[in-house]
Amino acid sequence: MEHLLFTRGFQSRAFLGALAAVVAALAFPYTAAAAPAPNDDFDSATVITSLPFADILEDAELSVAGDDPAGCLPGATAWYKLTPSANQRVKFTTSAPYSVALDLYTGTRGHLVHVACNPRSYFVPPFSVDLDAGVTYYLMASMPWTTGVNLTVSAEIAPPGPANDDFDSATDINSQPFHISVDPTDAIDSFDDPAVAGSYLARTVWYRWTAPGKRRVQIDMSKGAWPFGVYTGTRGSLTPVSVVYYSTPQRYEFDAAAGKTYYLMFGTNGTQSGDGVLDLSFSAKGFSNVSLDVSHSRIVYGRSIRLSGHVTALSDPAGDTVSIYRRTSPGSVSRFLVGTAIVDAEGNFSLKFKPDRNWFYDVRWAGDDQSLGDHSGTRSVKVVPRLAGRLYRFHHTAAGYKIYRPGTTPLYVVTIAPHLRTEIGVRLQVNRGGIWQRYASEAFAPDKEGVMAVVIHGLSVGAPYRIRAVYRSDGYHLDAHSSWSYLKVLG
Repeated sequence: MEHLLFTRGFQSRAFLGALAAVVAALAFPYTAAAAPAPNDDFDSATVITSLPFADILEDAELSVAGDDPAGCLPGATAWYKLTPSANQRVKFTTSAPYSVALDLYTGTRGHLVHVACNPRSYFVPPFSVDLDAGVTYYLMASMPWTTGVNLTVSAEIAPPGPANDDFDSATDINSQPFHISVDPTDAIDSFDDPAVAGSYLARTVWYRWTAPGKRRVQIDMSKGAWPFGVYTGTRGSLTPVSVVYYSTPQRYEFDAAAGKTYYLMFGTNGTQSGDGVLDLSFSAKGFSNVSLDVSHSRIVYGRSIRLSGHVTALSDPAGDTVSIYRRTSPGSVSRFLVGTAIVDAEGNFSLKFKPDRNWFYDVRWAGDDQSLGDHSGTRSVKVVPRLAGRLYRFHHTAAGYKIYRPGTTPLYVVTIAPHLRTEIGVRLQVNRGGIWQRYASEAFAPDKEGVMAVVIHGLSVGAPYRIRAVYRSDGYHLDAHSSWSYLKVLG
């Protein structure tokens, strides 16, 4: 009897080979060699004559032809042929979706055109394809083994997907904000869909938007995040602007250029969250802000104020023009242009002018887009027109009173707004017992130098008074009065 000898560090290779053969014989009883599959070659493809269709390969033998195209998964192949009589969406499945790849072609042997492939990434969705009537399609099932193949290949009519599940049928985003809610369960991905962060998405839906001006776009997917890509260009030549493959965060922004068309593709990759419904909002805003401030909110009539501010925007505002308007009230629809100012290199601007009454001022900058509704907050600039000049032609007593002899000495009032001399009326008020009373009912107009002379009658001799001038302009709805002076009447 022979003995097999073992020593430390050594095992007989002959023994191990014999042992493996014995174990294989006990585990797998002898069977006949696998029969070649009838559709192992392109020229012998199984014809799909009607749908639904199912083909079962049992213990079949497959091979790789020298001119088999390189599909999604290289390996031994089985072939099927289908020529639909009408445009239809067909769903293809196999009994081993994670081990068998399906590739769809048109053309002839040696000149095949690749039109679809599944899977294209680790995520294996159902494989549905839109087929054109009268076109012959070849389905190649490829797998990593050649003998003992057990496989079922099926085909059936697939339900229609969303209207925008192809680039050419993208839904136009034509309002702001735009709400998207779509169930992509029956959507398909096209073979020329671009990859997102290096991976292909399934069940893709498309949206199209043209920026009317420079905009900051926000995509809010707070109800469930989906992978997506934003592109410019044309089908087959798309350039990514922004791509998001993972589910978080759920709010994204990108900057859009004026007049450019953007394509948004959403799809599934097995990582999206939510209830299976793509639900999001799309909003695009002109990212511009214009501040406005005033040097003085209370001024003397006829003097100037300076309105100044700063422009913050997507585009460089330097050299652009801002327009400053006045309104009668913050909510007034009517507005009147006061003037314009040029934005400097730091984004600042200012405008100096003379207000003629109380107004509410705001500023607009249309640098990004003249259709922008954005403008600065309305800012009130209150004008206090202290029109009183001075009362003079008086003598002074030791007590500091101004002495006036009624009926003989004119009282002169000098205004500080002579350019409005034809529009401003002046009345005098005299304070008797703490109450200001009108002295004359008629209005006295200043001369071209802004000076008026009034002779006061009816005052009591010896009594001290306070006197002031009151200015009124109905054309500007302007009321103001001078500072007052003590007045003592002599007989």
